Amino acid sequence: MSYLDRLRTAKYTSPSGSEFAFKFNDLKRSSSKKAAVHELPQQDDPSVQDLGNTAVRFAIEAFFSGENYDQVADSFWDALAEKGPGVLQHPRWGDLSVLPLTYAQSEGFVDGMRQARFEIEFVRVGEIAYPTTIVQTEASIEDSLDTAGEATGEAFGAQFDPESAADTAAAKDTIGDSLAAFSENISGIIAENEKLSEEIKRLTAEIENTLDTLILDPIVMAQSYVHLFRTPGRMATSITKKIDGYGAMLKNLLGYTAPGSKPQA
Repeated sequence: MSYLDRLRTAKYTSPSGSEFAFKFNDLKRSSSKKAAVHELPQQDDPSVQDLGNTAVRFAIEAFFSGENYDQVADSFWDALAEKGPGVLQHPRWGDLSVLPLTYAQSEGFVDGMRQARFEIEFVRVGEIAYPTTIVQTEASIEDSLDTAGEATGEAFGAQFDPESAADTAAAKDTIGDSLAAFSENISGIIAENEKLSEEIKRLTAEIENTLDTLILDPIVMAQSYVHLFRTPGRMATSITKKIDGYGAMLKNLLGYTAPGSKPQA
């Protein structure tokens, strides 16, 4: 059995359920690492923080041919434009939940007549963070919380600059307290989701284990906090618990109490 025998029919199923089998020429997939690279003075080797991988993208050159290629191609174009993710039955890499990011259609009337070519870039999507039937107001609040968390983290990075050994020690205590407060307030969510629990524990431990390096570069530290901030927002969570978690961390870091957060005992 050769690799040709293992190739599957290429097919795209739109969010509405319309199915299109297509021919293809070239297949490509790409991704990269997300990393924070910190280069310390007088050191040749950088400190690199692995923040995961970027989204996997699949580039496909698809085409339709035949007497009625134009009608099929136009329907396929409309399917790509539908809102929400579809399913790509990839010839090589399995059935994928994807969103068509970019797509271009071309037709030739001298060379390559009676066919339409599409250059498409799909991005693989993970779990839907919020049910599609969720109240829009709740989704807006979630987005606002993530934005606020990111902005606060960046502001913290700009302001945080210990000037002495005593300042550094105090800062490390503050950071430790903030991580503990965040973990405590988010514990209700952690208990309900094993995957989320492991991810938050991993990120928290990563900050604690690299604190001596991070404390020398407030911007990199802020990036680490932003990543930790946004982790609960990637899954369906209780807004009240999320507000409490953010509020506790902000209070410890900046002496700021987020509107709507519960006072800590």
